[in-house]
Amino acid sequence: MKKLYFTACALILTLVGSAQLSIPTIDVPVFIDFTGFAGAGFQPGGGAGTLNSDEWCVKGMSEGDIDFGATANTGDFARGTTMGLVTTGGIYGVDIAGNQGLMVQPTADDFTAGSFILKIENNTGVEVTELAIAYTVYVLNDAGRANSFNFSISYDNITYTAIPELDYTSPEAMDFTPYINYLSTNISGLSIPDGSLLYLSWTGNDVSGAGSRDEFALDDVSITAIEGEPLVLVTFDPAAVIVDEAGGLTTGNIHLTGSTDCEVSVNINPASTADLTDVTFTEFGVLFSPGDPTDYLFNIGIIDDAVVEADETFILDLTYVAGTCAIGLPSSLTVLITDNDVPPPPAYTEYDIAEVTTEDVDGNAASIGEMVDLTGVVHGINTWDGGLQFTLIDATGGINVFSFDTDFGYTVLEGDEINVLGIITQFNGLTEVEPDTVIFIDGGNPLVTAASVTELSEATESDLVSINAQLDYVDIAQWLGDGSSFNVDLTDGTNTYTIRIDDNCELSTMPAPVIPGGYYLYVTGIGSQYDTDAPYASGYQLFPRNAIDISIATILAIDEPNTTNIAVYPNPTTDYFTVTSTESIVKVELVNNVGQIVLINSNFNSGNTIAVENIPAGIYNLIITTNNEIYNNSIIIE
Repeated sequence: MKKLYFTACALILTLVGSAQLSIPTIDVPVFIDFTGFAGAGFQPGGGAGTLNSDEWCVKGMSEGDIDFGATANTGDFARGTTMGLVTTGGIYGVDIAGNQGLMVQPTADDFTAGSFILKIENNTGVEVTELAIAYTVYVLNDAGRANSFNFSISYDNITYTAIPELDYTSPEAMDFTPYINYLSTNISGLSIPDGSLLYLSWTGNDVSGAGSRDEFALDDVSITAIEGEPLVLVTFDPAAVIVDEAGGLTTGNIHLTGSTDCEVSVNINPASTADLTDVTFTEFGVLFSPGDPTDYLFNIGIIDDAVVEADETFILDLTYVAGTCAIGLPSSLTVLITDNDVPPPPAYTEYDIAEVTTEDVDGNAASIGEMVDLTGVVHGINTWDGGLQFTLIDATGGINVFSFDTDFGYTVLEGDEINVLGIITQFNGLTEVEPDTVIFIDGGNPLVTAASVTELSEATESDLVSINAQLDYVDIAQWLGDGSSFNVDLTDGTNTYTIRIDDNCELSTMPAPVIPGGYYLYVTGIGSQYDTDAPYASGYQLFPRNAIDISIATILAIDEPNTTNIAVYPNPTTDYFTVTSTESIVKVELVNNVGQIVLINSNFNSGNTIAVENIPAGIYNLIITTNNEIYNNSIIIE
């Protein structure tokens, strides 16, 4: 197995059928390269982006099987074209650097187990006793599960014989690497009379690991019927090399599987991204004679220029000219030329956050692609494992900071002032900055005061807000409390608000706050958006940062304490707290996060203390009722 490394998954995973597949001649390969297959399904005769179902059938999809001669051009059987990185199970036409292939995305219900089956007919005029089989399997290793893609044959499409030499299993450990696997063998001991059929099957299944499954694509199938001795194959060995631009020279090798007379040519594939300004090379032919060495080495000169450019590929193809040989696989040599020129450092422009978070009427961020220098104060928690996701707010506005797999050595803490150098992006309607650098300045900075709002909208994105309404559950069963991320819908009787509880927030493991009669929920958090389709005008959410962001309040409670009339100290406390008031106090209550009253004192005078040393640590709602008002706030017992 060859493992090729390409930049930015540029060569991620292309295919087509003709009429009834016939093997007409001994020792002459029949090729299937799937040209024209656009993932449009299967039908008799093929065409219009489909595969020929007279040749192909499919087993093991969630929507059933396709038998030979059937038509299936929707759903799992016709997922369209792709460059890879899909998640929906089904069959695709995949484009691999201008070459097409038959791709499947397995899932628990699709192709696990499943098979692509090709029906061939011996029309050579003689009995075939041996087949030379070669093909390419492309795999995008984007999931943490190993899957098989094995080959077998059958005379009757019922009983199949495995060909272990062609077994293949993808890596279990996910690395997002595209793998190219050239598989070939000669199958001897066959008896395929003239006019009879043979069935070739490629079967996938789970092997090990867990989670999602890798993408598989089949391409460049070569079938050669042999009568008597095996045909000598000519291939490149190895099929790929990686060379630094400064390397000056690299070597290719043409290999024969045996000594014979054979003439081939070596030609430049037009899909190459490198050209003769990058390499020194002239197309040539080579003639092998019986008794000659079975390996032919040749040089490719690499030109070291001073141009900053992406890594490039120089691809050579073998072409049969004459002789008693055939082109085998791999029939292409890919030279990956890595650039050695150092690009200039990116130029970041310093902005206020509000300058780079403007959006058009459809909710599209106006500054996408801008390289920015932003400074602000961290608000909220880190909601992305293995990377970063939090809100950065300055005096003008806020923005979501997101890094998929790098934390830059920074541990998210509210109140930190940081500097972020990065690029503006957008995900599901939410404007973000994807950092290249995160610089800590200092900690302990004040947070913005939560703005009181009555709706979630574009204006609340990446801002600290409180919903100024008396909220109750739409369905309390939405609160899972199992440590996962989940959405909870709250309503004020007219409007519905989506509250997103992230699995990194302490609320995710807590039970749903119970709302007693006469009480309601009051919620604070970071505004966000999750809208998968433009225009981005819906999907607004609120992310509470911690348990104190969801409080239980009485319907008559005032929103802010009257600091002139009532004082509570110390807060946080461990053993007791004191309440003073210029008004007569009727009662003092403590309510826990599930709505239970854990303490009530109805005989209380200003200046008295309340002992709490026997009450469990946590965040409680403190309700003080006077002759004139009800004071409602949170108190922390440590």
